[in-house]
Amino acid sequence: MSGADGRKRILYFVHSGAFGGALLSLRYLLEQLDRTKYEPVVACIYPVPEIMDVFRKLGIETLHVPGIAGFSHTTLEWYPLTHPLGGLTSARQLSAFRRSAKAAEQLVRQVKPDLVHLNSLVFAAAAAGVKAAGVPLVWHIRENAAPGHLGVRRAIQARWLRRWGDRVIFISDDDRRALGGEDYGIVIHNFVDHKRFDRAIDGAPVRRELGVPADAKVALFFGGMNTVKGSHVFLRAIRLAKRQVPNLHAVIAGAVSPISNGMVARVGRAVLPLIGRGTERQRFMKLYEGMEDFVHLLPFRHDPERLLAATDVAVIPFISPHFARPAIEAAAMGVPVVASDVGGVNELVEHGKTGLLVPPSDPQALADGIARVMNDPALAARFGEAGYQMSLERFSADRGIARTQAVYADLMGEGPPTRPAATAAARTLAGPPAAR
Repeated sequence: MSGADGRKRILYFVHSGAFGGALLSLRYLLEQLDRTKYEPVVACIYPVPEIMDVFRKLGIETLHVPGIAGFSHTTLEWYPLTHPLGGLTSARQLSAFRRSAKAAEQLVRQVKPDLVHLNSLVFAAAAAGVKAAGVPLVWHIRENAAPGHLGVRRAIQARWLRRWGDRVIFISDDDRRALGGEDYGIVIHNFVDHKRFDRAIDGAPVRRELGVPADAKVALFFGGMNTVKGSHVFLRAIRLAKRQVPNLHAVIAGAVSPISNGMVARVGRAVLPLIGRGTERQRFMKLYEGMEDFVHLLPFRHDPERLLAATDVAVIPFISPHFARPAIEAAAMGVPVVASDVGGVNELVEHGKTGLLVPPSDPQALADGIARVMNDPALAARFGEAGYQMSLERFSADRGIARTQAVYADLMGEGPPTRPAATAAARTLAGPPAAR
């Protein structure tokens, strides 16, 4: 409930167990939030100190809330029934649904917020619990739902969004279409803070730090070893582009991470190569062989603006639809983009104006796009300037936070309504429909 100072209390649910786009986007939102009007509280479902410190360093009360599980069905993580553990994992998630909903309800009653903001599609159970507690809910969809086998699970997720989300925010038109949200959701693209992503930053120190020659042409990829984000396509493309751009170097952020020693991981590393597949890391490292001199692997970085300042081309080789935060960050830094022509991404990159769009999963097309921009400084400069202007118009922090806070004000009765509030029936706690 509102504090003695009159501020509205907002409880944010965070599903992240590692650094990624959804977590960073929420951090940027909270950095811009009007603290004279709103008092944020963050609830993390995983007790990862580095994650919780992100919010504590902003002076925000941050809690670990065990007992709340996600139901993941996104393009980056879902559990197909054809996978040996897929059906088992889905069944386990569904069996925890009611228990997670009750845990979320109890947390809401304890914290007593005026509003709850869920930061991910995976929070279906939490949404049910929030509505059982009778608190207004903003459900922020920062991922694209996986198609699944027959579209059944996607349809169920859309039903949950309609039922429990008083306001549903999508970060791209493609995400909204995938879940049939044209009639119940709004689109607010992720935004970028131009004070931080300042295109005047000098990239030379970063090049020296990474051992990249001053006269090299640098292609930057933020996707680590993630196959869905196109890491394998990127490596193949860089090898091809090197023939057209001899002084080409590539930087892959997020590609250095601890190796799990869990039983499933160890069995996978031993068994998958025997059947000709290998783990994601094994397949990546095999492609990386022989590229060590010009492809630089980095851990997750908290200074993307500095990496972009040292970059000639930002590359986004996604193989399936997904919002690409690096596209708007590159634009803010005046860096041209070469990206896959997939949903989400093609809303952020204007082909032939701010960068190039190429067919997904096509290393040669990606390589040609990278080489074209790198070998034509005038074209690169034109793309960079157009991207920068677009970022000011469409993705500025002032615009993004104003639209988000307008949703809060609307839902809490401080502004004109944008859609009817959820019905009493939608507030009733119920178990999930059967999924398959």
